Amino acid sequence: MEQRLYHGDVSLEAPQSVDGRPLMDTIGSGEDIEETLIEKDYMEILHKKLDDFKKQLNGRECFIFDNRIMAEDPLTLEKIGDRFNISRERVRQILATISRNLAISLESSELRPSM
Repeated sequence: MEQRLYHGDVSLEAPQSVDGRPLMDTIGSGEDIEETLIEKDYMEILHKKLDDFKKQLNGRECFIFDNRIMAEDPLTLEKIGDRFNISRERVRQILATISRNLAISLESSELRPSM
């Protein structure tokens, strides 16, 4: 107990003498670093594959892909149809084709959507 009292308190934000980084930066967060790196690599590969897939689409398909499939707040079929002067059903058909081709593209590259 005397040893503990003798050394005093240590600030987690105080720089270490070795490299100047705060002690807090060297303490583990409890997360699996290897799994985090694997997830990061997977996401980078997935984004690359999605960008490559998007290059194959024409302007209308690209708009539907961005604003219906990839959007957090997707546009309605009606709004997309109004933009391109086509019916909601035609937008749905284009959407189905894009989705099918995307699944094939990801499957062939051994990336499968987690739906």
